[in-house]
Amino acid sequence: MRSWWMAMAWLFAIGVRAMANVPDPWTPVTLHEADGEIRVGVWGREYRFGRRPLPSQIVTAGVDLLTQPIRLVAFGEKGKLSWAENGYELWEHNDEQATLLGWQVNDAVVANFVVRVEFDGLVRVDLTLAPLRWPRPQPKATLQRLWLEIPLHKERATLFHYWTGRWGSAENSGAVPPDGMQLPFKPIVWLGWEDGGLTWFAESDRGWQVAENDRAIEIVPESDAVVLRVHLLDTPPKRFPVSSTFGFQATLVKPLPKDFREWRIARGDYLYAEEIEWRPEGVTKLLDKAAHLGVKILHYAGGLAPAVNYCRISPKREAALKQFTAACHQRGIKVIFYFGYELSTLSPDWSAIADKVLIKTPTGAPISSYFSGPPQHCYMVCLNSEWAERSLKEIILAIDRYGFDGVYLDGTIEP
Repeated sequence: MRSWWMAMAWLFAIGVRAMANVPDPWTPVTLHEADGEIRVGVWGREYRFGRRPLPSQIVTAGVDLLTQPIRLVAFGEKGKLSWAENGYELWEHNDEQATLLGWQVNDAVVANFVVRVEFDGLVRVDLTLAPLRWPRPQPKATLQRLWLEIPLHKERATLFHYWTGRWGSAENSGAVPPDGMQLPFKPIVWLGWEDGGLTWFAESDRGWQVAENDRAIEIVPESDAVVLRVHLLDTPPKRFPVSSTFGFQATLVKPLPKDFREWRIARGDYLYAEEIEWRPEGVTKLLDKAAHLGVKILHYAGGLAPAVNYCRISPKREAALKQFTAACHQRGIKVIFYFGYELSTLSPDWSAIADKVLIKTPTGAPISSYFSGPPQHCYMVCLNSEWAERSLKEIILAIDRYGFDGVYLDGTIEP
């Protein structure tokens, strides 16, 4: 028994060390401390912390983004409250990340921070507000409002994007209006220019107290800056502690690999469903033409089964699918299949899982996606349900069963 536990511990240690290696082309997180400043470097970017727990400067592709440090703006009964005490300390650093613990104190509250910079440039901030207590005297002020402000150089914030928008509409992307913008809560807001920028994000507005729902987030042009303002609190906190999680990620577009033109991906919708089964000779001609043109990867978005997004097919169709995949492989073409975010009413699993995995409106109605052929209705699933794990297992089995080479996942990263 002892040897078994020692073996398991050894395997776990190997696994932890293996996980610490960042995937190519990312590079390990670097850290440099000098003159009270910590500089955390990731591939193509750098986050600088100058005596405060929020970044004092963000650099991407050699360009400074901020006119001033990112800041918390606190208000008391008589106006702005100054942060009389500021500090942070490096907590942990390895190839994957660097974590800082920080604090700020004014006459009303203590603000504590856990700031984690990850190897891909994502910065997560966990903020907790706590009241002043013994041995300090009673607070001299009461917190009335608290905003997060990110002041960007004007020439580095000429464009905006936010998510979510509406499908088929460009209203959530464009040039920053001269008089700025006001938005309801959005989980992602990006400001930048043609070659870079900065994303602010928050998975939810948990802990926020917003006075005007349509003004939870503002983009405010100033003389030399564009300020992204986030209304964390517009009214005094209802209780303490108050916690909120948000983050940043400096934009850097990866250079294309030298061989990217050799990928040669083509999209071949409905080849299987409409051509292989009924007109195999037509498919042969199309594949011969694709191979002649140099196609190396064929993306088929029609799905495998009559039921949209289902991972298994009937015996009648299985032979045709294997024949199609083999014909592609004979021509040096790899095949990737589409899997998405819907559950079909034609799915064999509909009655077993629909009620547990579908996204529903406040009235309990599932959210429709589209009507498809053969006649069926498709409804959107929640990725934070058993559907995700179930779908993953079925996709793995389908790859083994049918012999295709990869998958195209549509919308499966969206919460």
